[in-house]
Amino acid sequence: MAINAISGPLSNSQDKGSAKRKEVSEVAEEATEDAQAAGYGDGVEYWNKRYRGDPNPFEWLESFAELESLIKEATSGRADASVLHVGCGNSLLPEAMYDHGYKDVTNIDVAEVCIQQMAERNRTMRPELKWFEMDATEMGLIESSFDTVIDKSVLDTFACGTPGDNAPNVINKYLLEAMGDVKRKGRRIAYMTTWLPAESD
Repeated sequence: MAINAISGPLSNSQDKGSAKRKEVSEVAEEATEDAQAAGYGDGVEYWNKRYRGDPNPFEWLESFAELESLIKEATSGRADASVLHVGCGNSLLPEAMYDHGYKDVTNIDVAEVCIQQMAERNRTMRPELKWFEMDATEMGLIESSFDTVIDKSVLDTFACGTPGDNAPNVINKYLLEAMGDVKRKGRRIAYMTTWLPAESD
């Protein structure tokens, strides 16, 4: 399974912003075309049922050890960077980040069940981790000041789990919202997916 990692500063240029919007739209189409049905079901109902049935942590794609260099790049090597982890699920990534000095990590997921489970799991040992139930396509919380946004396979779930031809629109909305806010403030964003978007300049 190929893993594509995208990380970098986002420009404040209006022209580049227009190009970015076109690129995001193309990426959304590619993600939908390439994704195979993976049994992700019907949105939040599927995920809550999954986490109730199996509350044990599950790691999509790679672990922190394998992603550490990318995370360092995305945070400009700053352990004090404020990080938004989108679609956290019950990944151990935020726990490992915390244990390696990243204390300011905010985790969001659409599934209330996993947010409650992870908040309780880390309440004593990692009290500074923050957990919020939130739809990644409606991220009002992102108006707060985050230095870095991390997405580990959320794009894949949108591509595989959104019924019919609506997937490109959902992905496009998510990418433009996340990338647009980061771009305005000159921060960085890292996406880790199982599909390969077109090369960009």
